[in-house]
Amino acid sequence: MLMTPLPRALIAGGTLTAAAVAVLIVVMWPVGGASQPPPTESGSSSEPPLAAQFPAPPAAASVTPKVTQDGDSAQAVEGEDGARTLCDGCLSEQAVLDVVDTYLRHLDSGYLQGDIWAHPLADIAPETPGQVDGQPKLPTGLLGAPEHNPFGMTIDTRSYPVDTTWIVWVQTGWVPREAIEQRILKTRERSLAEMRASEPINFDSLQTAVEEIAPGTVLPDDHIVRTTSGDLPEVALSWPPIKEEAFVAVDSRTGELHPDGIFSFTSVGVQPPYPAHYEAVLDATRERVARWRSGGGSELGVLPEPT
Repeated sequence: MLMTPLPRALIAGGTLTAAAVAVLIVVMWPVGGASQPPPTESGSSSEPPLAAQFPAPPAAASVTPKVTQDGDSAQAVEGEDGARTLCDGCLSEQAVLDVVDTYLRHLDSGYLQGDIWAHPLADIAPETPGQVDGQPKLPTGLLGAPEHNPFGMTIDTRSYPVDTTWIVWVQTGWVPREAIEQRILKTRERSLAEMRASEPINFDSLQTAVEEIAPGTVLPDDHIVRTTSGDLPEVALSWPPIKEEAFVAVDSRTGELHPDGIFSFTSVGVQPPYPAHYEAVLDATRERVARWRSGGGSELGVLPEPT
C-alpha cells in the first residue's frame, strides 16, 4: 500500500489566504511481501502462483539475455575464478542465480520466461535498517523518470543479513499501459460545491485541514479548488515497456532463500497459497544449495529450458 499525496488543494480568492492544503488518501498498489520465511511444509493444495505465460512486450522492446547480471558493485568481490561473491565461503552470484532458478523452475516455470538478475542488498540498504521502497529502480535513460519507481516493490532490510544477501529479481510481466496512464500528473479545477457533491470524503478532509490551519474559516461554495494527482510526466506514455518484477532474497553465506517478493503473509494466511508440491520445491532447492556448497554446482552445466 502506498501513501500518495492526492490532491494538493489551492484555495483561490475569498477569505482564505493560506497556501496549499495537503489532503492524503490511500491507494492500493502491489508491493513486497512480508519478511517471514515460508514454512518448511506445504499448507495448501492451491495451484501454482503464476500463470504459465505473461504478455509479450511490444515490438519496440529490446530482447535481453535469459540471465542478466547488474553492473559492477562496490559490495561484491570478484574471485580468482571470475565469480562475484559477497564474502569468503559465500555462494557466488552465479550460484545464487542458479539456486533461485532451481527454486522457480520447480515452483512454476512461468517465472523463467523473462529476465533474472541479482544485486547485493548492501547496495540499496540505508544506514538505518528499514524498508526500501520502489525497487528495483526504473531503467536508466527514461525521459522525465522520477527517482522512485512507482511500479516497484518494498524490501525490508531488517529481514536479512545485509552484507551477505543477494536480491534476485525475476520478471513477472509488463506494466500495463493503463497503469501508467493512471499515474500521469494531472491538474483539474472545480468549485467547492462541485467537490462537495462529487468527492465528499476529499471535501471533508479539506475542510478539516483548513480548520486546523485557520480555525473558524468557512469554505464558500464559489471558491475554486485546484488539485493535482499522479507522479509521472506525460512523456511516460512514450517510454519503452517497463518490467514488472518480483524478488527472492538469498543469504549467500547459508544458502537460505526467502521468496518474500512472491509470497506474502497476511491476516488470512500466505497469499498466494503455497502449491501442493511446495515441499518438493524446497527439497530440490536445498539439494541445489548443497551441491554448490560442496563445490559441485558449477559442473552441473546449463539447466534445460522450462517446459
